[in-house]
Amino acid sequence: MTTAVEAQSARSSEAGLDYTLAHLAYHLNASGMGPELEQLVAKFWLDLQVSQGQGKNAFLRDVSIAMRGAYEQAPDLSHGILQVWRGAYVCACLRSTAGIYPSGVTRLLARAGRIRDAMEIASLISDAFMRSIAFSGLAEAAGNRGEAATAVEATQRALEAAMADGSVASRAEALGKVAARALEMHDDKLLGSALDLLSKGRMGHWMGRILAELAAVAGRARQREVLERLLAIARSFAEDDADEEAEALAAIAGAMGRLEMASGIAEIRDLALSRPSDRSGEIRLLTGLIDAFAASGNAAGVESMMEAVNRASPNNTPIAIYASVAQAYFRLGERAKAESMLDAVRDAGCFEDEISDHDLRRIAEAWAHLHQFARGFETIEAMRESRLRAEGLLSLGRIAVGAQDPHLARDIAARALAQARFIDVEDIYNSIETLLKAAEFAWEVRLHEQALGVAREALADPWTLCDPIYGPAAFDSAVRILAPAGARAELEFAIAAASSLDDSTFRYQALSTIVEELAKAGDVASALRLAAEHEVSSQVRIAEAAFDGGHNALARDLVDKMVAEADTLPFHNAEAIALSRIAHDLALLGAVPEAEVVTTEALRGIQSMVAETLSEDIGANGQKAMATAQVALTLSRIGRTDNAVEIALAAWSEANPREPRFRSSLSIESWMNLVKLYGRHGQVMNLVARVLTRSLMPARAMQLAQEVDDESVFHIACQAIIQELSIYSDMSKDQISELLESCADDLGQSAKISLAALANQAPIVLNDYEEILRGIDVMEEDPGFRDRATRALTTAKMLAEFKDALCATRSGGELVKRLGDLALILQQSGRLSDSLDAWRDACLAANREDRATVLILLQRMAPVVAELDNGKTLFQLFRTAQDVAGWWRH
Repeated sequence: MTTAVEAQSARSSEAGLDYTLAHLAYHLNASGMGPELEQLVAKFWLDLQVSQGQGKNAFLRDVSIAMRGAYEQAPDLSHGILQVWRGAYVCACLRSTAGIYPSGVTRLLARAGRIRDAMEIASLISDAFMRSIAFSGLAEAAGNRGEAATAVEATQRALEAAMADGSVASRAEALGKVAARALEMHDDKLLGSALDLLSKGRMGHWMGRILAELAAVAGRARQREVLERLLAIARSFAEDDADEEAEALAAIAGAMGRLEMASGIAEIRDLALSRPSDRSGEIRLLTGLIDAFAASGNAAGVESMMEAVNRASPNNTPIAIYASVAQAYFRLGERAKAESMLDAVRDAGCFEDEISDHDLRRIAEAWAHLHQFARGFETIEAMRESRLRAEGLLSLGRIAVGAQDPHLARDIAARALAQARFIDVEDIYNSIETLLKAAEFAWEVRLHEQALGVAREALADPWTLCDPIYGPAAFDSAVRILAPAGARAELEFAIAAASSLDDSTFRYQALSTIVEELAKAGDVASALRLAAEHEVSSQVRIAEAAFDGGHNALARDLVDKMVAEADTLPFHNAEAIALSRIAHDLALLGAVPEAEVVTTEALRGIQSMVAETLSEDIGANGQKAMATAQVALTLSRIGRTDNAVEIALAAWSEANPREPRFRSSLSIESWMNLVKLYGRHGQVMNLVARVLTRSLMPARAMQLAQEVDDESVFHIACQAIIQELSIYSDMSKDQISELLESCADDLGQSAKISLAALANQAPIVLNDYEEILRGIDVMEEDPGFRDRATRALTTAKMLAEFKDALCATRSGGELVKRLGDLALILQQSGRLSDSLDAWRDACLAANREDRATVLILLQRMAPVVAELDNGKTLFQLFRTAQDVAGWWRH
């Protein structure tokens, strides 16, 4: 009896805790207990929600409630902004703990059978499109595992995310995936919603592939009505999207053919034949129609297509049409007609021009599809180029594999290897690439000894494995043989060869292939070690390769490790930029101790900044240089001039490196162009010159500016020197001019000429970082926005209506950006309180955004928040950012 009572008590206690976790935030908010509600936005509450099985999303729900409560009930604006931004940043950081590539992690968790865990991570993805794609993938995985309820839930979540996507093209792709999953599940409600939204969206080139993929799924699901709806959507393609329209219509026709939808096929045929024969994509559409008629058993339809094409261009009927018709006859059981058609193709009287090697390959492939491989070989022999003959044989070999004839496939692989050796050795890269492509196929069909011999032979001259223009395709083929063969010595040689490639992109590609092939072969430990050593590939790619190779236990172990490691917070460049901005604004207010604290953290962050593009990595990282220069100027303004000069010079070195920092096949001229494009020389020099001027080194600034082959940079340096001396010295205009002339005299004739030219030019307006630092900011090219916003400032009602309209027509990061633009306009109009209110609106709108968006928001609103209470709230925001990030940084 006692045991039963204890069990009942335990269940009641557990149920009570579950209720508390699920509803406490609601009750606190309803009771107006704001301070207590804000206390739930804490690490202990997150840990409790996760440990008790409620999950991270339950915590996000409570944070959203607390943000709304702070927005509506905060005692003052400063408290409201602080708490609402804090909530947004907590949410953004928590979503970042899903990993750098969360959609990849969800895909891997699904392959490991952990779909519920994957659903939790997918819901954390801030980007609506990526969230929708992740849920669609999970719906497919759940459906394949027979988990129908989970599949429906994931598809519903995918639809919700797709509807939140503001991009027309990505929204359409996401809706296409949702419709495909709904088709597979036979969920008419979800399918109808997705197709309705898809049909109402704007048409564009992106719709060709989406409709084609949906047509294939609808055909497999035998959904005639869906195919008719897809055809109706496809009718609205623009004239410029002919290729995409052909892709969609051909796929729809093919699916209709399998379902014997004669009227639909006829409609597409009439549409195709009504258009010019030289219209882009027309061949694809015509061959698709021929296949559709054959699939539906309509021989008359096939013949009518052939006759119509012949009438349109009697002397130039494309080879693809003949090949397609021949295969159609074969499928219809009319072998003699099929063979007669292909024989006729070789008749010179049918064509005005000699048949090209590419068309001969089409004919050979058609013979192979008719199971007449001997005739295919004969056709291949008629080709003129050895390389194309070898590639044609490989195509026939893959047809033999599809026909489940391994002996024939191996025979063709041997023929292809022999043919590849006839390629002109002067065409060294194409010859090696084709030979290794043939060897890779030989390995696939179990001619292991021959394939391995070719790979080893190719390694004797490793420089031939990477085409300097097109990349290491040959190298990749060799590795795909060596890795599964376990040829460790050869692989080590290949790693050394790949590491020595000068082109960083090709080096990355070659090493990534080795990493992934090692994982596919089951050597996950070596793959991880090599990836870490050379900073290539990712754990997601390695785990996927291990799954692809059938090494499921190793892959699952890696997935477990990835999920554990993902629960950390990686550094983001926007952190350093935001901190440099806060330090600047605190310094301007004279809050020196606080500015010093923030500057120290900003410098730590700047050291962790990385290039966000390959061009920045190879050339110059202007973003990092700007943040560094801004910190230098802040240090200068708070009296730490020695540190300021050192850091300013480091900023200039980052913006204008004297030599390439990484090995690359780029010429010096190309590298210098990248430095000029990405170094942001003008903006960086504007800040560096100010620092050097404050340290009584204006000549040094002018000297650095002369290093750049751009006179405007020299002018910017002089302009910055003039402005800085005008503000912070007692020098008159004449004295400043004399100083500049003296410096120019010391630097030489070119400096004197440039300085003289400056007198006749209007001041250079920097419309980027320096203006942002002054709290002006620059809005996107939308001149109408400022006018509309300015008109809305007339009355409180008009301002509220303008905000409501923004919220109704914008979403996501765009809404956050526009509310920030409005806040800046209000600030410039002297409406500080209204500006702060708009910034609070922007913080609330950032609830589902990524860390970059929330940190940029902090950066933009720093000047007006600083004005609120002489920097106190701004410094609290800095402390808040550090505290929240510290939840995941130990």
